[in-house]
Amino acid sequence: ISGSWLRYLPGVISKKHYHRISIFLAISIVIFSVTVIISEYMFQTKTGTRPGMWIIIGGFKDPSSLFKAEISSNKADFMRVLLGILSVTFLAFIICLLQVTQERKHKLLPKKISSEYKYYRVKQNLLSLPIIFFLLVYLYRMNSCMPIFHSATAVFLSTFLSPPMSEIEYPRKKIEHPVNKGKYWPNVVVAMHESLSGEFMLTHESSLKKTPFFTKKMLKSDGEDSFYVFEHARTVSGDTTDCLTAIQSGCLPLDHKKHGGKEIALSTSLATEFKRRGFDTVSFTSRILSLRGTKWFMIEKQLSENFDEVFHPGNTKEPLANPPGIDDRTLKKYFSKWLKNRIASGNRRPFYAQFYYWNAHYPFLNDTTRNNETTSRVEGMINTVDKSIENIFEVLNETNQLNQTMVVGSGDHGEVFENNDDKYLRTVWWGKNDILRIPIYMYLPRNLLLN
Repeated sequence: ISGSWLRYLPGVISKKHYHRISIFLAISIVIFSVTVIISEYMFQTKTGTRPGMWIIIGGFKDPSSLFKAEISSNKADFMRVLLGILSVTFLAFIICLLQVTQERKHKLLPKKISSEYKYYRVKQNLLSLPIIFFLLVYLYRMNSCMPIFHSATAVFLSTFLSPPMSEIEYPRKKIEHPVNKGKYWPNVVVAMHESLSGEFMLTHESSLKKTPFFTKKMLKSDGEDSFYVFEHARTVSGDTTDCLTAIQSGCLPLDHKKHGGKEIALSTSLATEFKRRGFDTVSFTSRILSLRGTKWFMIEKQLSENFDEVFHPGNTKEPLANPPGIDDRTLKKYFSKWLKNRIASGNRRPFYAQFYYWNAHYPFLNDTTRNNETTSRVEGMINTVDKSIENIFEVLNETNQLNQTMVVGSGDHGEVFENNDDKYLRTVWWGKNDILRIPIYMYLPRNLLLN
């Protein structure tokens, strides 16, 4: 196909380079097509849904993280997929070579093509384009499964379109620190755990054994040590964009034309509100901040805008451990350094510190140091979640800030672990406890209640 188009484009492709360019173009089309088909199949297998336009763009923006994630999850399956792509590509290359050999043997590529014939062929090809295009659009609108056309359309449209509501900006003007007028404000720490299932963490025996800090210090304390766990909490959906936005704004990002639900939900954040009240703000996130122009654009805003400082893999240069995220436990050293520097400078303002943890997200960070004690990646992951929670309290205690700080932590939604750890059908199985049940915990020192 690529050869038939290239051959009759007058003045564009010379006879000398025709075969090389046509083979290169054919191989590129094959690699793109096969990769898209396999990617869509894997996405549907794991989620039960088809990827939307802005999900596809997210994949194209950071393909290396997706490949690393699949390798981490199941290296054998990934190698089989890679072998399939290479096999089909090699087959396409052989077909191209046979075609070139036939053309040279039978001299199908004439030394000189009349301008009239060139014009005829170009006109014929151009006339066929609208017919092919409208046929594809018709099939696409009939909900036919067309992953290649779907992906190509998404890439094309993203060049001049933006995700819906992405033009909404948080207030960017400088927010001066107001005078507290003697009123006592505690420090606040909020930890958001991506994809952390409350059903698994709170009820599974294997999880309770591998989360000693959370289980003994929080879950079984009954508030005696200022720790509280809300065991029956539920989230708002199985979609991160809904869940984190609800945590950040108290609103769902629903598109109500009359009341402007999305405008309200996406026009503020916890950092914005705390900063207005005189708090210093800092963000620690395990995930790379590369979400602008994708479905998850609002999450990047919620993790970065109106913070005095932001620590993420892009500027800390920490190696990815659970692509596209680092090990949650490594954030401890950045929190400790930031807090100690702040105290050393004599800063007496209250602070708002926000953590966004990624270890519980697919493919789940397996704690390799405890492999002999675990039977799955999920069980290996839950121990790292427990340690990341404990790290917050260790730093606060080391810096004598524990009794002046309120800590709140929550999962955004859960995952499905019933049948297969490799499947996370949370976008379609909202009735499952795994999806909507989340752990919410709180530390509220008694002296803060008295004050």
